[in-house]
Amino acid sequence: MTYNQEAAMRSLRGAQNRKEGEVFEELIEKACSVYKDRHIANIEKTPEPMKILRPMGEGKFLSCFTKSAQPDFKGTLCGGQAICFDAKATSTGKIPISALTQEQVDSLKEHDVLNAATGVLLCFSFRTFAFVPFIVFMKAKELNGHKHWTEQDAEPYRVHMNNGYLDFLGKFTCFKAY
Repeated sequence: MTYNQEAAMRSLRGAQNRKEGEVFEELIEKACSVYKDRHIANIEKTPEPMKILRPMGEGKFLSCFTKSAQPDFKGTLCGGQAICFDAKATSTGKIPISALTQEQVDSLKEHDVLNAATGVLLCFSFRTFAFVPFIVFMKAKELNGHKHWTEQDAEPYRVHMNNGYLDFLGKFTCFKAY
């Protein structure tokens, strides 16, 4: 067997991207917990549709995905409005609109038609975060001149860390007195 440097680099980049995605989702879940505790929103991670193929003992199992992934997060904002969004992270400086699967696009469109708050939460190398409304995200070519989003393109939709959590809701929230 010969060493393939290109394949090794792809494997390393893939592992790095998966880890960054996991850390980004942990940031989002922490924010969701803060929002829930403050009665601002109840947003949950959408479980991946999978089928167990074989139990392996000790709580482990072999499984496979049964269909394409849905948007990553769904829930309800205080006041009753639904929210549905996907999360995308990159260390390359750009996120293509093709990063959304067709099933995710279709689902976000359906939620948008029903007046849910829909969007794509973007993370650029953990430096810049932005919550881009779904319809705006899909118009990248028209708005930005290319079929992807950069930190500069996303600047008008930028969201910030706030007291230790990623405050991605910003303008979507209302505050109830409890």
